[in-house]
Amino acid sequence: MSRPAGVTVSVLFLILGSLLTLLLGIYMLFPALFFPESMPERQLPGPLANSVRIGGFACIGAVLWGLLTAVNLFRMRSWSRLSILVIAILLLFTFVPTLLMFLMIPLLVPELASMRKTSYIIILLAIHSMPIFWGIFWLVYFNRAGVKAAFLQGLPQEEGPRRPLSITVIALHAILFGLCTLAMPFQHSPAFAFGIVLTGWEANLINIITGAVEMAIGVGLLKLKPWSHTVGVWTSIYIIMQSLFLAIMPSKAALVEAIRRDYPDSMESSFKALPDGFFWIIAAIVWLTVGTGLWYLITRKKAFLEAAKAAQSAA
Repeated sequence: MSRPAGVTVSVLFLILGSLLTLLLGIYMLFPALFFPESMPERQLPGPLANSVRIGGFACIGAVLWGLLTAVNLFRMRSWSRLSILVIAILLLFTFVPTLLMFLMIPLLVPELASMRKTSYIIILLAIHSMPIFWGIFWLVYFNRAGVKAAFLQGLPQEEGPRRPLSITVIALHAILFGLCTLAMPFQHSPAFAFGIVLTGWEANLINIITGAVEMAIGVGLLKLKPWSHTVGVWTSIYIIMQSLFLAIMPSKAALVEAIRRDYPDSMESSFKALPDGFFWIIAAIVWLTVGTGLWYLITRKKAFLEAAKAAQSAA
């Protein structure tokens, strides 16, 4: 039995959720990287700081759990179906009460009446809707009889060279990254090209091209197209270099100016206050994730090309 499409989609979003949780964990463990020295959030009181750090370590543990579950879901391992059901239950038990609590606070606390705004409600719904949706979806989908049977039966054994699992994970990541990048023009997000900040139609064009290239790489790797491996290697090098240029920019004035044009003044001041360590931590995350993918692309090249040749011969 082949892998159901819902499983593949779930793997994609489980990886995305794990990466977002990783960012949250880094934020909780190293708050000083995200706040200037003048802001009180940089130095939390002792007991609160310890609680935040514990939460940060819990997030890192959740990331490892999520990625391990995603990899084994893709392999159609039986235990991974139970693992994602537990994740779904935890998502609902976490985000449904939290959403209700934040919606009720402005009603119960008169001093916070100013939070009774449509924008505040929309932001809350936007933050909580996705984990709640996936929690419900996974509980329903992975309890279907057909999906249970698919996991019990597993994937058929293939003969001959096969696509390395690492290449499959890279392909899924490329597709997911491409989808997120293609959504950036709708958010009027700026783009960067070797330290140069682009806005307007130029930024939209860069983001559309980048998203399309990433999508093409992901699909090509899944279809065992040799060209996608070459493009994937050079695109990974390009992304790593971009993150380095962003981190070593001597002045973030151009970045702040680009954000000022498209975002509210409050957001502009927040970005202006970000210490350089924030950009270095973003660069480190890029080096860790994209760099790891680049290493696997290079070291698994022979196995990938053999699988591509076998697939071409079979066709």
